[in-house]
Amino acid sequence: MKKFLFFLLTFAMIVTLGVTAFAEPGNFITSPSKNKAPEIIDGTNDSHECTAKLVITAYADRHTLNDEKKAKIEYAYEVIVNADDITTFNVDFSDYVEKIGLTGDKLAVSDLFDVSYYGCDDHEYHGGFKISLRADTLSGFVGLLHLNGDEWDYVDNATVKDDVLTFYVEDLSPFAIVVETDKHVPPQTGDNFHWWIYATLMAVSAVALGVVGYKLKTCEK
Repeated sequence: MKKFLFFLLTFAMIVTLGVTAFAEPGNFITSPSKNKAPEIIDGTNDSHECTAKLVITAYADRHTLNDEKKAKIEYAYEVIVNADDITTFNVDFSDYVEKIGLTGDKLAVSDLFDVSYYGCDDHEYHGGFKISLRADTLSGFVGLLHLNGDEWDYVDNATVKDDVLTFYVEDLSPFAIVVETDKHVPPQTGDNFHWWIYATLMAVSAVALGVVGYKLKTCEK
């Protein structure tokens, strides 16, 4: 009986550690590593002579970026995770959030991804891009933040319609989609369904408690 009880308690501890490992990082709805890259619908440059092609890289695929871009998006991740309030990233964004009656504790980042251009050696004089992206992380959309150098820009022209995010920017680097947590519906993936872990933990705990209770009653006789 002691061996059986020890096994149950050990199993419960292992399951508990597993559940802890699934806890999401601060200021993210879910880990951005679970998201696929948004789909490019349109990426039009100001100059008709521009040959640049836009490429979107999900945070999960950051290992495919060069060292500089990879370090930049990982830096963006760390800043978001460790922030006390993401509305402090940009004054204009903070003012907008206050204007619509929200506070930082009601917001989180639903996605983090890199947008880069390739194939244009003379892009310095070609201006910005009007970009349209289809993503499944846009429900409850509040705003789009852009890490430009070491500072966060608020892309105040960003709009969402029918799961398509459209915006204009002159510089490309990591982008973070900010949503209202109460209105956001995370995309359904296999990683989101850990209900069986909780059910197993509850069942094992109930059995363990029952065994302990039975042993105590036996000892009292």
